[in-house]
Amino acid sequence: MRILTVNARVLLAVLENPDHTQQQIADLLGMRYQHVWRALDKLVKEGILTKTRYSRRTRFAATENLLNMQDMQRLKACIFDNTVVK
Repeated sequence: MRILTVNARVLLAVLENPDHTQQQIADLLGMRYQHVWRALDKLVKEGILTKTRYSRRTRFAATENLLNMQDMQRLKACIFDNTVVK
């Protein structure tokens, strides 16, 4: 059973393997390249990841305010405090 969404799985893969290509992330997660590309595009549009181009490669990284986002604060509270932040 998969609990995490595609976007969450791709985000975690990028955070753990920042030098991987999109194809390598797809292979790592057992997903199609197009699904990874679409998830990365959504994460960039939402402001969660930044996209930087280096010649023929694109590098994705977490933004500065990732941990300040409301959803991340709720998740952190649930994991560490056993409470739900509303």
